[in-house]
Amino acid sequence: MAEQEHDVAAFEAITPGDMQTIEIEGQTILLVRDNEIVHALGATCPHAGGPLAQGVRCGDRLVCPWHKATFSMRTGAVLEPPAVDPLLHHKARIANGRVLVTLTAEEQLRDRPSNDARCFVVIGAGAAGAVAA
Repeated sequence: MAEQEHDVAAFEAITPGDMQTIEIEGQTILLVRDNEIVHALGATCPHAGGPLAQGVRCGDRLVCPWHKATFSMRTGAVLEPPAVDPLLHHKARIANGRVLVTLTAEEQLRDRPSNDARCFVVIGAGAAGAVAA
C-alpha cells in the first residue's frame, strides 16, 4: 500500500531559506526550503517543545529558540544538545510546482552499540550523564 502524499503548498510560495509550519491531520510539520529542495520535519523541539519556526537556520543547522538544541535540516538528527531525540523527518518532494509531503516519518538510524567490552562508570545524573550513558 502506497503512502498517501499531501499537497501542502505551492513551491514558489516558500521563499528560499524560509521556514513555515503546516498542519496535516492534526500533526504540525515544519517546511524548510533549501534552494530547490523542501525538507519536512517535526515542528517542535523534542527537548522542551520549542517552536522551531521561530528558531534560527544556519546552513544545514536548525537551532531551537528556547534552549539552543541544534538539528540537521536534511535528516532531523541531533547535532548539539540539550535535545537527545532527533526530529521526525517526513518524505517531501516537488511535483508540478507543488510540495507533496508524506505524513509517515522516516526512521532515524541510531548509532549501533559497539562490540567494546570495556566497562565505564558515569558519575552524575544530569543531562550530560544521561547522554553519556
